[in-house]
Amino acid sequence: MYEIIIVIIIVVVWYLSQKTKNIINKEKLSQNLDVNLLKLKSLNACEECELIGVNFEEYKLTNANLKNANLTNSVFSNTNLLNANLSKATLVGTKFVNTNLSGVNFNGAKLINANFKNVVFMEDNFLSHGTNFDYANLSSVNLESLQLSGLSFSNANLSNANLSNANLNFSYLSSTELKGADLSGADLSSANLMHSNLSNAKLIKSNISSSQLQYVNLTNADISGADLNHSNLLEANLSGANLTNVNLNYTNLTKAALVGVNFTGADLIQANFTGANLTDANLSGANLKNAKLDKAILCNTNTPWGVDNSGCK
Repeated sequence: MYEIIIVIIIVVVWYLSQKTKNIINKEKLSQNLDVNLLKLKSLNACEECELIGVNFEEYKLTNANLKNANLTNSVFSNTNLLNANLSKATLVGTKFVNTNLSGVNFNGAKLINANFKNVVFMEDNFLSHGTNFDYANLSSVNLESLQLSGLSFSNANLSNANLSNANLNFSYLSSTELKGADLSGADLSSANLMHSNLSNAKLIKSNISSSQLQYVNLTNADISGADLNHSNLLEANLSGANLTNVNLNYTNLTKAALVGVNFTGADLIQANFTGANLTDANLSGANLKNAKLDKAILCNTNTPWGVDNSGCK
């Protein structure tokens, strides 16, 4: 009985000590937060600062330096962040509402589950200073219907991001991770997507015309109804992708992997399939007028002239 009482006392003492430590830690965090906010207001800079959960509504943070700062779950509402430095900052779950983000440097920042609504990324007089998202982690971010024209997302992680109906024309998305991203209805015309991963992405009825898509991974992507005319898909991998009713007129598909692709209802006028692998693909019902099929691999390929096995080994 005595031993049980001793154990209970030890447990109670440990619990109370932990509770006291937590209270002290919270007080320290609160004090540190107040100090960091004063520092930011005084210097317009707070590198590597802890600013978790702060409401920055109507703050003027033009040219502010918040490099490596922890801004998890913070809110930027009606905030001016023009030309601010948020490189390598942690912005997980952060909300940007009615905020000016023109010229902001997000290089290497963590923006997982961040939400952008009614924000400005590029003003007319800042065309040469667009927001930079290179190497940023934007997985599962919501960028639906936003104006992102000409911005750079090179080497960024946009997996499972919502980019539906976004304007990304002339944007830089080379070597970008876009696996499972929703780009339905997006404007990607004249964009650079070389070496990017778009596997399992949704590109339904998107505009991808005149874009650079060399070596891109589009396996199992849904590209139905999209416009890819005059795009360059050199050695791209589209195996298992849905390309029904797409516009691929004058598109370069040289040495592309097109195994099992469904081209039903597609426009392929003067498309270049030189050396492409069309094994198990369905070209029946597609418009192949003046398409180039030199050295293309046709094996169990459904074509307008029947099943073609001329390329089977």
